[in-house]
Formats: sequence, structure tokens, C-alpha cells
Amino acid sequence: MIINRFCSFVLTVLPINVLHILLFSHNHFLLYLPIPLKSSNRAQGSDCPEYLDRAVQYLTSKWGIAIEVYRDCISHSVTTNSPLPRWYLLIKESSRIVGCFRLIVNDFISRQDLWPWLAGLYVEESERGQSLGGMMLAHGIAESRRLGFGKLYLATDHIGYYEKYGFTYTGQCYGHDGEPGRLYETDTGGKAAGKAVRRFGNVDAKTGADTQDDLSEALRSIESTLSKCEKALTKLREGTSQHTLTIRRIAAFRIAIILIKEKLETIGDA
Repeated sequence: MIINRFCSFVLTVLPINVLHILLFSHNHFLLYLPIPLKSSNRAQGSDCPEYLDRAVQYLTSKWGIAIEVYRDCISHSVTTNSPLPRWYLLIKESSRIVGCFRLIVNDFISRQDLWPWLAGLYVEESERGQSLGGMMLAHGIAESRRLGFGKLYLATDHIGYYEKYGFTYTGQCYGHDGEPGRLYETDTGGKAAGKAVRRFGNVDAKTGADTQDDLSEALRSIESTLSKCEKALTKLREGTSQHTLTIRRIAAFRIAIILIKEKLETIGDA
């Protein structure tokens, strides 16, 4: 869980079956398809087919890779016990996908001795200028650290952007087409990466641990948002997309409240 001082909003992980939601701002949130519990026996992608379909269509439209490749990769990523790959979609409150990134084992790059890679970072032009790219990068760094990776890599043609978020240019690499690219890396526990994460995510750069105050603040925020959603639901017509989306949000908030209260009890007993 992350309390974001930069934009003064709560960024919290809410599990909906295998689908997680991270509140990114007052009108943006991040979806990702993480690894399920080991006891899970779900069919591939069965809990979130609408987001699977939208994800593969969106990613194909942005990066030109065959839709079958994305569908196969994402479908298996939600049922594996491996920490990678992890796929993220930036969603606007209207449910429109406006950005994405992923954490993967290799980005079709010649340096297959290195991993993990942050790849496919994208924010729609209409949504730029709100530090959303920086927030996604900060979350990618924090997640890599939490998953036990000391380094995070990326390949790009851009100069001057990723340096602002703790990445350092280390040399040249080559794509599958033989074209050269710029290789960057960051130490996920280092000062530069930690500064970027604290600026855009306010994560404990050393442990990533949630404090009791963080959890309590998040709980108050989620309970308030839940109340607003429940009131709004009574004004929405059944069967509409807004009604369906609000029901799902309410379910997610209720689950999050239960999980946060359980975590608070654990901290209290410690």
C-alpha cells in the first residue's frame, strides 16, 4: 500500500479475484494481473475476461505485436507461481485504458543475462503532464524491490527522461531486429531509485512495509469512497456499464477493508 504525498491520494491494492486495482488519482487507477494464490485452480483468465480482451487489444494497437502473443502471455501470467511477468493497465474513471507498462523477464533484448525489465511504458497524449508516467515507473521500481530484485532494467531510445527516476545509462543493447538501443538500469534499493519512489509513491525504500498510520489512513479513505459508491449506486440504472462498474468497485472496496483490518490486527498483536 502506498500513500502518495506528491498528489495527495491513496494508492492501494484491492484484490478482485486475480484482478488487482490500484487507485492512482481522483480519476485514474491502475489494473494488473498478478500471480494468484498457490491454492487457486482457476481457469486461465476466467475471472477477468473483459480486461484480458481489452488488454490484448490495447497492447497490440500500441506496440504492433500479434494479439495472440499478448493473449497467451497474459493468460498464463495470471495462473503462474512465478513473480513475472506482471502486466499493468492505466485506466481512467470512464473505464478507458489510457496507459500501460509491464515487468517482464526479457524485452526482446540481446542482454538476456539481465532481468527483470520494465517495458512498454506508455501514457496517452491526452493524459500526459500529470506525472502518470513517473508514478508507474515508481510503482515498477517498488514492485521489483518487493519481489526481491535488486536491479531493474529497461531499453529505450529516449535520452533524459528515465534519468529523472533513478535510472542510469550503462551502454548499448540490441533488439530482435538488430537495431541498437540504450540500456538503463537502477538499483531498486539505491538512493536514486528510492528518491524517485518516495517522490511519486512514498514507499519505504528499504522494506516497502506498511506502517500502522499508512494503513489507518488508507482505511479511512477507502471507507469514505465506499460510502460514496453505495450512495451513487442507488441512482444508477441496472444493466448499465456504470452500474456494473460501481458494483465491482464496491466489492473491491469491501475486500480491501477486510484485508486492511486484518493487517492492522496483525500489527497490533506484534
